[in-house]
Order: sequence, then C-alpha cells, then structure tokens
Amino acid sequence: MCPCERLPVPHPARYLSPAGPAWPTGPWRVFCFLFFFLQRQSLESDG
Repeated sequence: MCPCERLPVPHPARYLSPAGPAWPTGPWRVFCFLFFFLQRQSLESDG
C-alpha cells in the first residue's frame, strides 16, 4: 500500500492505475515517497 493513500490528497496512482490504488511506478513513486516524507516531517514538527 502506498503511504500516499493515508494522506487527504488525491493520489496520482488512482488516475494511472485502473486496478485501483497501487504503488506508482517511475517518477510518481519518487514523488509519492518524497511527499509522504515531507508530510510526516511537517506533522512531527507541528506536534
């Protein structure tokens, strides 16, 4: 399961994968990882 699935934002894989949410491939995978990491960092700094 992609970590982005837990975020309150539209997930790019939903538009790219007809089979439903899944790990995106290529650049999307990197984007997902970075986005999740940055979101987690901001949440930790807030709390």
